[in-house]
Amino acid sequence: MRTAVDTNQHPWRNQFIPGPFAYGLDASLFKTLRIRESATVRFNADFFNVLNMPGLNMPNSSTGILSLQNSANSPRQLQLTLRVLW
Repeated sequence: MRTAVDTNQHPWRNQFIPGPFAYGLDASLFKTLRIRESATVRFNADFFNVLNMPGLNMPNSSTGILSLQNSANSPRQLQLTLRVLW
């Protein structure tokens, strides 16, 4: 006699729903210039959250309402650096 295991759960119940899009992309550029034989200058430009992807916060657990007032990611930021080596 053959029997099937019944877990009393619907087969679609274990499927996942994609969460909020909370990813970021960072980038960096640099340029090195030789001033003299013993001195160089390095210019750095660091970009954080280049695509400015705001992301979504998780819905409220008590009401399930998704609010767009705040973003999950920080805003786009730029950092410039000038380094002198001798």
